[in-house]
Formats: sequence, C-alpha cells, structure tokens
Amino acid sequence: AVGDDWQAINGFAGSDLRYFRNFEKVFPNANFPKLSANYRSASQIVRISNTLMSNSSSVLNSIPVSKVPGRVRLWRVNWIKAPPGENNFVCLMRALIEHHVKAGREVALLSRTHQVEAQNINDFIRTVCSNLDAKDANKVSALTTHKSKGLEYPAVIILDANDYRYPLVHSHWKYQRIFGDTKSKLIAEEKRLLYVALTRGIESLEIVTASPGEESPFLLTLTHHMENGRFEEL
Repeated sequence: AVGDDWQAINGFAGSDLRYFRNFEKVFPNANFPKLSANYRSASQIVRISNTLMSNSSSVLNSIPVSKVPGRVRLWRVNWIKAPPGENNFVCLMRALIEHHVKAGREVALLSRTHQVEAQNINDFIRTVCSNLDAKDANKVSALTTHKSKGLEYPAVIILDANDYRYPLVHSHWKYQRIFGDTKSKLIAEEKRLLYVALTRGIESLEIVTASPGEESPFLLTLTHHMENGRFEEL
C-alpha cells in the first residue's frame, strides 16, 4: 500500500486518516518505510508546502530532489488597479497567464469549487483567455483542486486562497456528526486540500487571495516566506 496522509482529501468518499494512523496496529509485522523525496516541485514550492503542514501530526517533511529554486508568489487582488470598467481579478489573471505562457509554461488554474467570480469554471477560463490566440489558450487549463490531485503543471495559479474557500465548511456541518465528523476534523482536511493545491506546481506557484482579513487563515504561516507579487522570469 502507498499513501500520503498530507493528501487525504476525500473524506466525503470515505477516506479517513485512521487508515494511516492504525496501519501498524492492524498489520503489526508490516514494514513501514517513509518516502520523503519530492521529484516534482522546485525547492521553494516544497519549502512552502512543508511550512503549511508544519503543525501536522506527521513530522515527515518532503525533501526536494530538484535543485531549481523556482518561485512562489503571493498576490492580493486589491493590489491591482484595473482600467475603469474592468475587473481587478480578471486583469490579474490575464497578466499572470500571459506571463507564464510567454515563458513557455503550461498553466493550471485551481479553484476550490466549480464557481469562480460568479461564473462556471469553464466559462471563467474562456473569459480570462479571451486575449490569447488559440495556440496560447490551449496551454491553460482550469479545474478544481480535488480534480488536480495526482497531476502536475509547470505553473499553478491558486485562484481563491480566501477565508470562505480554504476552509470551506458548510453551514450545516453539524449534521455530519453522525458520521463522526467534528469541525476541527473538517478544517484539517481543508488544510490538506490546500496542500494538494500547493504541490501541483513544478516550477512556479502563484497564490491569489482577497484583501487582508478575507484571506485564508492557512496563509498566516506562509506569507512571511513568500515574495510579494512581481513579474520576473524564474
């Protein structure tokens, strides 16, 4: 069996950390090696991802194999001054996408849900890629973080590192107590989901959030490790 307790994000489908935590109790004679090498991501991406999970019950950090530093950048939508009549968020997305496409990178836009800026995720990608020619637009994809698990992309843009997306805990979560859920358990899974999003990037990771006070609380442990947004080549 192979698994990663930091990527256990499918609690809605029956996934549970107890399968990791109790493995040695169920199979007392099993060999239990820990695989720490990260062959995918640049070292800065691995470092930020480890920082997010630093308070996890698991003490095993990933170790980057790549010697490429890469880049992790934080963007707040309120930094952007869009032209009159244009949306700050859409302008930022177009600028980031164009930056990476011109550098020859395929780009994945990751969203916590199927809705982005009151649009279906497929409609949203058409909106933000409308300034690109067909060849460049084909280098850009958009999908939910859950669907991105197991995949990798040269450049990843996390669209919504906001308080109402990470964590996204339904207002009726109390009814899930019948399945043994607690609010802290649900929030911990949301943190692991953000970890999955962070670790999809190979070379570059862009984290986009709203104004201070609306950003994901999970970013509090990360922001002092990240660069403020600047358009520079890796």
